[in-house]
Amino acid sequence: MKQRAVIIALVLCAAGVPALPTNEMKLTGTLLAGGVLLIGGYLLVRSGEPRARTPLDAPLVAFLTLAALSTVFAPDPWVSLVPSLTRREGLIDYVVYVPMALAAARLSRLEVREILEVALAAAAIISAIAIWQYYGVDAAAWIGGRGFDYGLRSWGTLGNPDFLGGYVALLLPIAVALAADAGERGRRWWYAAASILLYAALLGSQTRSAWAASGLAAIVLLWRLPRSSQVFRRLALLGLAFVAVTGVMIATQPAVSLRVRAQSAAAGAADSSMQGKLWVWQHVLPMIRERPVLGWGFSAVAGHLPGIGTPGYYRVFGHSSVLIDVAHNDLLQVAVDMGLAGLAAYVWIWAAALRAAHDAGQRPPSPVSAEAAGVLGGLAAYFVWLQFLWSHIGVANVFWVLAGAAVALRRASQSEPSESESR
Repeated sequence: MKQRAVIIALVLCAAGVPALPTNEMKLTGTLLAGGVLLIGGYLLVRSGEPRARTPLDAPLVAFLTLAALSTVFAPDPWVSLVPSLTRREGLIDYVVYVPMALAAARLSRLEVREILEVALAAAAIISAIAIWQYYGVDAAAWIGGRGFDYGLRSWGTLGNPDFLGGYVALLLPIAVALAADAGERGRRWWYAAASILLYAALLGSQTRSAWAASGLAAIVLLWRLPRSSQVFRRLALLGLAFVAVTGVMIATQPAVSLRVRAQSAAAGAADSSMQGKLWVWQHVLPMIRERPVLGWGFSAVAGHLPGIGTPGYYRVFGHSSVLIDVAHNDLLQVAVDMGLAGLAAYVWIWAAALRAAHDAGQRPPSPVSAEAAGVLGGLAAYFVWLQFLWSHIGVANVFWVLAGAAVALRRASQSEPSESESR
């Protein structure tokens, strides 16, 4: 019962919250998942079962401690504590995220697989909604969504096409890895179907940073997946399916030019979107220099960013009203929110999670090789995507669970015999 409560909490966090159509619902779902996890954790403590330490424990505790200190010493502690209902974040989010990662790091291999499968099922549903949006039908509005108008860019239930792109970049490598290595035919077809839906949603989001990040994930998968003719054959078939999906989506929606969208990324700094990001990055740095140790607390960029209303600002953004409340770069955002001390703890978490996922698949092929390769590819892609955007509720829920799952897979790879040893 106690461990099942922990699993339910992790599933709610990684699968349930992203599928909720509004940020208000996502915040409520996150807090609900945190409450369920608190019950499960209390029961585990009462049972007296020993819980081994993990490589994520120290960085996670350090990060949460610094987040609390940043909030206490923030110019406006209340703003830092309570997340806004638009797209900002608050300490309350991390009071749930960090325990989720700690709990996920202590899962068994089968429990990790269970959570990954449920997360992919939710991602498939979200992707189906995103595909409808690509053709002008917003099914998210039927379940309480706000009815956003992003043209023919898809946003699923994530509230923004960019967040959909990051969400898919995080989970698509896992679906592909499991499809390439699944033993049971039924599961193999299910993973392949989920991969195709996620890929279509990725195209529909038209998020260039997510496209580039997914390309990196493909390289990681080719590098880390077990090297066998069966795996390469399945990857080739999936590649052909992706090509076919691309052709169908281009042919059936002539109002969208995916080719032009991809080519616009080659413009680099000349691209208007990139110019805006460069301007924000340039003006965030003085904020970091002003409060370098503990930062400004969460959600402090709005109202404190220098340069608003200057000639340079109008040259980049025009004379329309543009809300700038985030740094549009995850590392800069953490440095603004929590200072350089918080940034160091955050990078420590990333290093521990990536190393764990890498080590989990480093041995000869084992039962966790596919999961480890998929998680490593997803984390690598998500990290790249974050450098052009920021952590956001819904997508972040999945990341923190996967960070812990990477450590759990590493422990499983060390305790279970490899496939060659089993034979």
